[in-house]
Amino acid sequence: MRIRLLAGVAGLAICAPMHPLAGQRVRGQVLHPDSATAAVGIIVVATDEKGAFLARALTSERGDFELALPGAGRYTVRALRIGYRPTILPALTLAEGETRTIRIVLGGAAVTLAPVRVRGESVCRIRQDSGQQVASLWEEARKALTASQLSSSSGRLLAHWTVYDTVTDRSGRVVLEGTERSMTGFSDHPFVSIPADSLARAGYVRRELDNGVMYYAPDADVLLSESFAELHCFHVEPPSASRPEWIGVGFRPARDRRGVTDIEGTLWLDRASAELRLLELRYSPQPQEYDEARIGATVEFLRLPTGNWLVNRWVIRMPRATRRTEYRPLSGARGGVGAPTSQLVVDAIQSTGGNVSSVERSGRLVYTTGEPPAAATADSLAPSRRPTLAVMCGGTEIKEEKALLHGVLFEGARVPVAGAAVSLSWREGVHLIGDRRVSGVQWLTRSMETTTAKLGWWFFCGVPRETELTLRASHAGREAELTVKILKERQIATVDFALPPKRAP
Repeated sequence: MRIRLLAGVAGLAICAPMHPLAGQRVRGQVLHPDSATAAVGIIVVATDEKGAFLARALTSERGDFELALPGAGRYTVRALRIGYRPTILPALTLAEGETRTIRIVLGGAAVTLAPVRVRGESVCRIRQDSGQQVASLWEEARKALTASQLSSSSGRLLAHWTVYDTVTDRSGRVVLEGTERSMTGFSDHPFVSIPADSLARAGYVRRELDNGVMYYAPDADVLLSESFAELHCFHVEPPSASRPEWIGVGFRPARDRRGVTDIEGTLWLDRASAELRLLELRYSPQPQEYDEARIGATVEFLRLPTGNWLVNRWVIRMPRATRRTEYRPLSGARGGVGAPTSQLVVDAIQSTGGNVSSVERSGRLVYTTGEPPAAATADSLAPSRRPTLAVMCGGTEIKEEKALLHGVLFEGARVPVAGAAVSLSWREGVHLIGDRRVSGVQWLTRSMETTTAKLGWWFFCGVPRETELTLRASHAGREAELTVKILKERQIATVDFALPPKRAP
């Protein structure tokens, strides 16, 4: 009997702004240690005298925040910056209906994520004051997950993304069937996932009344829940050979529960910045045949220049399987057949997921993969908008993992800006053979620079794919910055972006 599969996840991790209710408020600005530069994307939380979290906010590009508190009382305010130790302010007392304005200057103590070569011991109840490395890693992952639930007060994010549902053969190379649709809009939650308590009670894989099977994956609310922490043990996961610059927080079920399918996996962080990059998971327990077919889910995280976090790519891989029964003939003079043997066979893989192609805020592009607009086709684009590697890069050979990145810098009503400085930078790990002091990897910052031509054109050759790139432009005292990530299947990516408006004299 064939299994029908439904994905329990769909959506986009961009959160809508929260509007505080009337009452007690704490508002203010967060600054970097120089006491002058606004700190973007900092999590500000308020706790009561028992340590319970009561309010939280994400700072805007101006470093502003506002917390709405439930009543008069004594509160402690903390500023959480990914990759750094918390900045804790002295406790403050609020009267009924009071609004307090404060100024927070971040401390400069960075969190050091030491290199790991072997998997660490499992810890089934993490205490943040334990000093264990897994506790430090889990705290950094929690910061990013919390930030993905929040939105700054600087304006909502408009996203363009594609949602797909495909069925392929087991190898993934042959598409048997599939649907795809492009979507645009404001989204207020990363996943359509059921509550954490329900997943804790009934599991992540469930058989439906019509004999179908529903697969679920956790959203940020689930991963941050008390029930998830109680039912899972955590350990430090060493980096793989393909990602030596990462370090992981692995999790697995604390105990087997009869009839309940749980999840186990790894939250991967960048060891240099402590930023969350990827969630990989498998369902547990599941048959060996499913493991061989890589049944599970992946969720990619990305931090925008605005300080917001989003899920920029996600997928759940589910099996289409059959159980086959064979009767083998008996040897000997009498003949006949022996006892039946049963084997589970994965015939195909159903994948449900999505990719974010671009994000805008207040009409300004802040993230893109360089994908053309959904309505555009190769024939509808002007010839000048269809560059080739030979034309743009002068016949320079570009390696398979590299790409051409190009576009137009403009201002106002798409007026091209000539003579502007454009730069592209990214980090990459370099293997050092025989140097034990740096654990075999050193992080280097690569960069390219150019100047826009008469019609605002710019381009870079030999740009790495599947890497977070920072694209910057500056002209006449104005600056623009956005994050670019070129998908592995694209060799040419187009990014048109704008400078901010000129300030009034």
